[in-house]
Amino acid sequence: MVTPQCKKLAEVDEPDGEFIDANCDGIDGDKLKGIFVSPAGVDTAAGTMSAPVKTIGKGVLLAIAAKKDVYVCQGDYAENLLLEGDINLRLFGGYACADWKRSNQRPLLKPKAGVPLRIKDNLKEIVVDRLEVQAPDATTASGSSISAWISNSKRVTLRQVQLQAGAGAPGENGVGSQAVLAPPPKAPDGESRPDVSCSCATTDALCFVALGFTFASESCVTPTGPQTLYTGQGGDGANLKSCYLGSSLAGGMGSPGLADDGANGQPGTDGMAGVGIGAFTGTEGYVANNAGTPGALGMPGKSGRGGTGGPSGVLLSASNGFPDAWFRGGRGGYGGLPGCGGFASSNGSAGGASIALLSWESKVVLEFSNILTHDGGMGGDGAPGAPGQPGGQPGAGGFYGALAGQKGGNGGKGGDGGPGGGGPALGIVAVGVAPDLQSVLYGIGKGGLGGKSVPNSVVPDAAAGVAADYWPVDIRPEVNGSAGAAGMAGKGGT
Repeated sequence: MVTPQCKKLAEVDEPDGEFIDANCDGIDGDKLKGIFVSPAGVDTAAGTMSAPVKTIGKGVLLAIAAKKDVYVCQGDYAENLLLEGDINLRLFGGYACADWKRSNQRPLLKPKAGVPLRIKDNLKEIVVDRLEVQAPDATTASGSSISAWISNSKRVTLRQVQLQAGAGAPGENGVGSQAVLAPPPKAPDGESRPDVSCSCATTDALCFVALGFTFASESCVTPTGPQTLYTGQGGDGANLKSCYLGSSLAGGMGSPGLADDGANGQPGTDGMAGVGIGAFTGTEGYVANNAGTPGALGMPGKSGRGGTGGPSGVLLSASNGFPDAWFRGGRGGYGGLPGCGGFASSNGSAGGASIALLSWESKVVLEFSNILTHDGGMGGDGAPGAPGQPGGQPGAGGFYGALAGQKGGNGGKGGDGGPGGGGPALGIVAVGVAPDLQSVLYGIGKGGLGGKSVPNSVVPDAAAGVAADYWPVDIRPEVNGSAGAAGMAGKGGT
């Protein structure tokens, strides 16, 4: 049997869509102008057809240095491919590893983590032809899966490629705060009988003597710093106005310290549900910033008012039974310390995104290709705030009819944390510059469900993430006479 002879059509053979060996060197392309990559190769090899390198990244380095193309045969490549800086590069897949014949079978670029294909800061031209790029599912909370991310590049042509993003990771649920169940310490009791007396030796002498001590304040330690809480001060007992009037005055109502009578603190404001789609940036790609907001700390209660002081007492003479001295009545009990406000709970974080192609300020040409995503991550649920601390118990009244103080008010409930928004599922995200799309087939997953708010809360559940084939952001007309924004692509792909 006679082997058919190759009919030479040209001196230069560019890899083409019909896989024609135009210069009869045995492959579609020029074996002298290519760096060859095979899963069976070794990265210390020369990169020739007979001695291919093992990784696409090594092939790219050799091709840039030698000003050659990269030819990649079928197989799996578990690596992250970074094309950075001003380079002219063409990468062609579809080759069979056994004989380097070419077909539509694409090699698979599938790393264990991260973005498989990253192109950045290139003012020249890059072409990627017949390559399947598959991003793994995101695994960290609110993490995103992006198949290809291109930024600040003049022109990138993706032809006959398949870009597939994995699932976005769910957000974390908010964390509930621990309640402070024990009340503050009991307030001091009023003094029963001060060692102060008023002699009747001086007619109509005023015999009021101040006790001159205060009850120490307590502090709540909160996420925003210490909060000082004060007890209501107990009332002083009365003393005789005149030794011969035979009457006494009751002590006045104690000072309320810094607050009203034992009122409960106001609850902290609940956090809000996450809104929006998240953010796209030139340095981070996608940021899941549509998280819920945390609740606010509950307000402390009010201190109890001090009890009324007792009436003055009398000391009768042992000889004649007449008053000899008058004693101040017992001090009223101190009002109870207020309870600290309940701690607020944290918010649920947002779900991560599933994005096949993110183009940031770059001109991307996408031809005869498939754009696939999984689902966006679910948003995290909000968490309930802690109840406020109970108010403290008041002190008992002193001797001679002094009254107990009032109980301190309870602290207000801490605010509930808001739920996080669901992550988006987006085929192509274009920021600044519209891509040129020709015969692109989409398969888009669902936006992640929004997180749930705390039961019986007035805060609604967070919104689900959006899902779309194409998501333009701040698209501007192109300059230098090039075309404006492209229309939506029709069906096609391979």
